[in-house]
Amino acid sequence: MMKGIKSFMLDANKLSAELDKYSEIVIITHEKADGDALGSSIALALGLTGINKKVSMYYAESISDMYSFLPGVDIINNVPPGTLPDNTLIITVDCTDLNRSAYNTLPGSTIVNIDHHISNSFFGDVNFVEPLAAASGEVIFKILKFLKIDITPDIATNLYVAISSDTGVFTYSNTTADTLRICADLVARGADLSSIRENLYNKKSLSELFFIRESLNNMYISADGSIIACSINYKQMLNGNYFYTETDFLTNMMRSLEGVEVALLLKEIFSGEIKVSLRSNKYVDVNLLANEFGGGGHPRAAGCTIRGELEKTRDILIDRALSFYNQVRSK
Repeated sequence: MMKGIKSFMLDANKLSAELDKYSEIVIITHEKADGDALGSSIALALGLTGINKKVSMYYAESISDMYSFLPGVDIINNVPPGTLPDNTLIITVDCTDLNRSAYNTLPGSTIVNIDHHISNSFFGDVNFVEPLAAASGEVIFKILKFLKIDITPDIATNLYVAISSDTGVFTYSNTTADTLRICADLVARGADLSSIRENLYNKKSLSELFFIRESLNNMYISADGSIIACSINYKQMLNGNYFYTETDFLTNMMRSLEGVEVALLLKEIFSGEIKVSLRSNKYVDVNLLANEFGGGGHPRAAGCTIRGELEKTRDILIDRALSFYNQVRSK
């Protein structure tokens, strides 16, 4: 579901005008990129390349092995953090703000901001921010159609990955009729469902299983069973080399436990720096909870990064999650 038609058309025309000005484009996305971030970015890069634009995608980290099958993944350039080149159009995908990427822009750079997070800070010169869209992939799909760019099977595969990833394979509450219509269109255009199923949903790495085992050894469940938290410290992260291990399976498993409303996963990615994934089922808006700690996301899935001691941070988050839940129940 998108913003009003007039508003979308206005932004789309602005984007079209910017594309006419620039022959070179740099696409960036957020750190620890997930299926939506990567699939949407690659799809956009392939689409713009198809209309003879020189497109580079910058990413400062290693790509998770589970996404190495994405058609066009080789368009991603591993570029260290720094300042983006001038005289290029900068397009950010799935970023709530520029701080979530590894790059800075020069004064005067033109930025196109494409996202679906309710916590987006509207930092672009052109902003396609659609909080009612299930994934940034939905927004990219409609932009490509507006620009009359051919959605090839490779683009369709990337967009299907983007949307299916952020909807929990169409099981999350953000899935809409529009979401399903778009994905039906992508299947008709040649999205490779067999490859997606095999690489994303039928495979689990040994690293992921070891990560789950170690995290569950540090599990807390509140007395009423409504809050579950798992944590893993920096030493464990380092010894297991879990920094690029996929963790969505664990957070979804925690959230699916009967009686649980909020699931919290804490990973100490550096000594004293903790990356937190927050998930909820029906009532608690974890975007608001994450906002208290400088993060954000969606009502049912959000994240933040906190500096502090791991156990104390876990206890503070559990206390706040319980407070949020009790407030909702008292209404």
